[in-house]
Amino acid sequence: MERNAGVLRRLVQMAMRRDELARLAMPLLGEVTRFARWLVTDVVEAEDIVQETVARALAAAGTLNDPRRIRPWLFRIARNVTIDRRRARAAADRLVVLAGGFDDLGDVELPAGDRAVRYERAEIEAALAELPELARSALLLSDLWGLDRQEISDVLDVPLGTVKSRVARARARVAILLERGPDAASRRKGESA
Repeated sequence: MERNAGVLRRLVQMAMRRDELARLAMPLLGEVTRFARWLVTDVVEAEDIVQETVARALAAAGTLNDPRRIRPWLFRIARNVTIDRRRARAAADRLVVLAGGFDDLGDVELPAGDRAVRYERAEIEAALAELPELARSALLLSDLWGLDRQEISDVLDVPLGTVKSRVARARARVAILLERGPDAASRRKGESA
């Protein structure tokens, strides 16, 4: 009888944790959906990723020690779901190499504060789409969602110093792509054909 009471007590505690997690996660689902949308290009696949993220979060409700860290925790789960899905498909794009590298960065002149350049949303989205997934994720988590370096490190599961370099390289690469203009990507793809 005592054993059954203990099992019942644990089940009730798990249900309460899941209810609390669901309450905390609901307002963040829009952000998680947008993040998933950046990780994959297909809207339906992004929705599937969010659905699986919620299922995994509910299953792991007991592992969230600090409810204030739910946002980066959900982003990390979404990213891991994306990675797991790619691995399961054994996609050819599992290894992505950043075109160019540090050699390209020397020629980049970022706009001065007074003469800031404005780009169309489509241009920025096209430049972001050219980035490898890890670089794009680091940049978006930093600049769009405002996560600090430690949170990004937790989400991407990389050392803190790596976050700084990935964000810096991603920003520089986006600057290069924007400087080349909207047709640069299509011209580059056409040249290799």
